[in-house]
Amino acid sequence: MVSTGRWTNLTKHLVPSPSLGIVLLAALAPLFWIKSGHVAKAEDFILPMNLDQWAEFFSTWQTRVGFGSSPDDRLPAVFFLFWPALFRALGASIELAQRLQFVFWCLATGLSMYMLMRYLTKSRIAWSVASLIYMFNFYQEPIWQGVNIANLSALVAMPLALAITIRFAAGARLLPSVTLLALTSVIGSGVGANPPMALIAMVPVPLYMIAYFTHKLITGQRAAAIRMLTFACVSLVVVALINAYWLIPQSYGLLSGGPGQNFIGRTKTGAFTQLVNLSNSTGPTNVWRLQGAWTWYGGHLGIPYVPYSSFYLLNPIAIVASFVFPVLTFTGFLAAKGRKLVFFTGIGMLGLILSMGVNGPFGSIYAWLWDNIPLFWVVRSPWYKATALTILGFAPLAGIGVARTISYLSNALPKISPAIFCWI
Repeated sequence: MVSTGRWTNLTKHLVPSPSLGIVLLAALAPLFWIKSGHVAKAEDFILPMNLDQWAEFFSTWQTRVGFGSSPDDRLPAVFFLFWPALFRALGASIELAQRLQFVFWCLATGLSMYMLMRYLTKSRIAWSVASLIYMFNFYQEPIWQGVNIANLSALVAMPLALAITIRFAAGARLLPSVTLLALTSVIGSGVGANPPMALIAMVPVPLYMIAYFTHKLITGQRAAAIRMLTFACVSLVVVALINAYWLIPQSYGLLSGGPGQNFIGRTKTGAFTQLVNLSNSTGPTNVWRLQGAWTWYGGHLGIPYVPYSSFYLLNPIAIVASFVFPVLTFTGFLAAKGRKLVFFTGIGMLGLILSMGVNGPFGSIYAWLWDNIPLFWVVRSPWYKATALTILGFAPLAGIGVARTISYLSNALPKISPAIFCWI
């Protein structure tokens, strides 16, 4: 027989905590996004393939695309596309494999933020709330409509990579941390399918390393600074080597006129025209509420691209509700303690500034970056890319904001209730 103590310990390890359970349950939502007996299909994503079709990505020439194509611009997606192929190999239909693929990436998005939050605060409420906000927001809407490989990969990899880096800064060993970061880079390798998104995804971790290194150096903690520098250098080499299978062919394709040349081959003039058009809907109020998608504000022959957007843009209740996220973020900022949360505030603000493009008060800064920073001009759709930084920085603050609000109300209500009763 199993003793009561051992049974209790076993239960603790097998049964998730309520905060984690909420995230796990919420990740099942994609199962119900599509009617039974149907599959989702959009121009930008591929239906679940079988393992034989998936293996063709490793060939030097692929006959399935047009008259034939080098798959160099698809190699970054092999990890992303492996899972639905695996589900089909295990006997799932195309419909079920697609649903399981959606659940997999929705769950991975939530768990990555959940793991990060464990290093930022002790509040379990904040853990689950930040994860839910990160999983379900207006930025996710256009991402999921196209099952965007690069964006979803970035949303999963960025919190994980930051959690590993923060954990190392707190004293974790070098080699296990480098190994975990390298594995995370494989999970996020799908960012390479869209080079502009890859540029955005590479911002948070190096920025945290630089901030940590600079702070330790200034405060005289030279050993800690050198330790972080060592971690950064070793990680860079290992990550580059483990991702060489797609980095080398993708880089060659971008520079030599392969399928990926659509990012490099365009002129800055043509791209700037597109940038200006896409920035029409990215004013400060819109991006702060995560409602900067240009499709929400456009249409064709009087028919809106997104029919339900009018509800969120015109309904007074929906308009008021759209400010809940900014208010919670600001509340979390006021309640935040520690330099780590100051860093996330900075990441969120950076995302806001970049996602506005040439619109808003920082438009001139973006235009300067466009003209002077090499390859920055390829980020011609800033809201769809940089808003990933916004929710990465502000979801933790919003989660802390909710936790602090609940704590305040739980302390205040017992004092307020007797006063109200006496007044009545």
